[in-house]
Amino acid sequence: MSRELVQQRCRCDQIKGIKKLNLYSMELGDVSIISEMPAVEEVSLSLNNISSLRPFAKCPEITELYLRKNNVSDLKEILHLRNLSKLKVLWLACNPVSENPYYRIFIVKHLPHLTKLDNEEVKQEERDAAAKFNPEVALGSSENMQSKTPTPPPMVRKSSNNVLQTNNQQTNQSYNSQRPVSPFKPVLQQEKKTERPESALSHKQGQA
Repeated sequence: MSRELVQQRCRCDQIKGIKKLNLYSMELGDVSIISEMPAVEEVSLSLNNISSLRPFAKCPEITELYLRKNNVSDLKEILHLRNLSKLKVLWLACNPVSENPYYRIFIVKHLPHLTKLDNEEVKQEERDAAAKFNPEVALGSSENMQSKTPTPPPMVRKSSNNVLQTNNQQTNQSYNSQRPVSPFKPVLQQEKKTERPESALSHKQGQA
């Protein structure tokens, strides 16, 4: 993401005063320029190739951050947002990190000011659970997901009497038992629900 692109889309000469930024679906990977926008409040960068949240740490006024369908994979990236006390809405659905079973409770733990995560209101029971949660458990899970590929269960085959059996049921049970269980129920992510805020932001800015 270049300074020239931002200036063109926002129709301004100085990027320091930009309050709303929409660069939706532009195959952007490097968004470090956003660290030079301390006044930005609403950011829509969904459907890009962003993997790091570090640049957003320099945006203290940000209230809404839409990053659906990017490449954020490490839960540690969330820590770059923990000092953004005005951040109320965060969307990271359909990033690799959202597949971590501790994804939601980890975010609620470190971003207590959030009111909505992935189009789901943050409930008081989630806050209570997050207050007791040990984040080191989630970080260990995140590292394992990135460094290891689970051994798949054994192949299923037909026996001579045409009854489906596994080579080793104990191996299959062991594989399933090693998968961590999240203290929260999984949140169903519906594509139709995720378009509204970004579309609204686009209409606010106008088409470039």
